[in-house]
Amino acid sequence: MASNPAYVPFTFLLAAALIALLGIGWAQRKKRLGRGVLILSPLAAAFLLLYFWHIPFHDAARSVLAPSRSYSCELDGDGSRTPEPFTIPLPKRTVFKGKTNACSPFYRTYATNDRRAREVKIIDLSHRIQDGMPPYPGDTETTLVHSKVYERDFYNNHQLTINMHAGTHIDGPMHLLDRKEYLSEIPLETFIGEGVVIDVSGGMKEIAYKEEYEERIKNNQIVLLYTGFGSRFGQPGYFSDHPVLTMEFAQLIVKKQIKMIGLDMPSPDRDPFEIHKCLFENRILIAENLTNLDQLLHVPAFEVIALPLSIRADSSIARIIARI
Repeated sequence: MASNPAYVPFTFLLAAALIALLGIGWAQRKKRLGRGVLILSPLAAAFLLLYFWHIPFHDAARSVLAPSRSYSCELDGDGSRTPEPFTIPLPKRTVFKGKTNACSPFYRTYATNDRRAREVKIIDLSHRIQDGMPPYPGDTETTLVHSKVYERDFYNNHQLTINMHAGTHIDGPMHLLDRKEYLSEIPLETFIGEGVVIDVSGGMKEIAYKEEYEERIKNNQIVLLYTGFGSRFGQPGYFSDHPVLTMEFAQLIVKKQIKMIGLDMPSPDRDPFEIHKCLFENRILIAENLTNLDQLLHVPAFEVIALPLSIRADSSIARIIARI
């Protein structure tokens, strides 16, 4: 099927040109130029015929020769063209090549495997778990022991003793509410989402509401607060001198119905933990003891992936990353 009916007369002109070129090439076959014409003319003609008459080849060729960042398609249910185009939703940062004829399965495979579409940067927002990692006051110590050694046991193994609030972790509502909802029962979609980072550094004691946050924070986001306090992780005063959120700020993120708030400090508040309870009552998770948030300050868009263990517990240690 032709990509365009206007290509029909062009095909006859192409055939006439090919016959003429073959005649010239045959007449000059003893010369290098003549032999080149005899070889290249059929190849060029085959390419043009496929380009104008074979839709998948046409789409694939245009995806290389005429790159575009848009993806539209005019394809009917039976595979024929239709004047009513449809569009296919694409993920952010996907670079599709091709223009209006990008409809073939081959084209879609080619486009989604485009090298530029796969270029992402990962930023680790988690502290490394290691032996002696400082626990929250009153919690058990973290121990990581090399329990089996290859030279002695012919294999390696490690044994970890850790509570669920050590290092980078996620607090679930069961932590401070009388609920029997373990973290493993919360839908996985809650732990992945569009991220936004807010710079609240500067040594302030309270993180208060600002009108500008009304625009910065969107529904269903994962909100990260960069205080700069994370640089003191493992140092004296880390668990006692950190800033706290005001209730007005907490009510803002409740109103925005965010999925999770992430902090580069050990807690959003102190005893009696009213901020914790306010967020938990509205099903907002809390990720604590993050790091490297400064690397996101000037990033316009990123995704947060904050996966806890699949564990029957109130909270969980977690590996949290940002994907840019």
